[in-house]
Amino acid sequence: MSKKIIKTFCVILVLVLLVGIGCFIYVSGSQNEVGIEEEIINFKTPGFVVELIKGKPDDIIDMSESGSTGYKYYNQSLFGEKGDITYYSNVGVYKVNADIYVSPDKIDESFEYICQYMKKIYSDKSGFYDNGLVTTDSMGFPMYNMGTKENGNATGIVVTIILNDMENIITISAGYCY
Repeated sequence: MSKKIIKTFCVILVLVLLVGIGCFIYVSGSQNEVGIEEEIINFKTPGFVVELIKGKPDDIIDMSESGSTGYKYYNQSLFGEKGDITYYSNVGVYKVNADIYVSPDKIDESFEYICQYMKKIYSDKSGFYDNGLVTTDSMGFPMYNMGTKENGNATGIVVTIILNDMENIITISAGYCY
């Protein structure tokens, strides 16, 4: 084969891959599967696609014992506030953690809004459950718990939203068990 044919084949292959990735990003972004406002990364999104969408992470967390990698991005816009978000991926994203920094005068209102927003996103999903506001987490902070159950509860999504009113942080943890 001539070099020109190989070069043309490589260009076509790259274009097909880019179009495919673009379609994947468009389709996955329209579902808001994780439930975090203003975010388009969904569960099962491959790690390299996270980097294509979000850019180079500010920090990479090597979790080689589990074969996972965490892609952490600082100073993101999350629910209209500044926050940090981390996507954990092995083959695809299976967990998302977000810390949202809110002013003391808006912390309760923001916590309520985030809980209701995510409840609305998840309530349309098959197997939805809502444990509501659990009295406290292990540190004594109010915690909201919801998610989905599938396949006899063997798989699904678990979401916890914690209100740390001492440090004015709302922490969201969403994990997909598959």
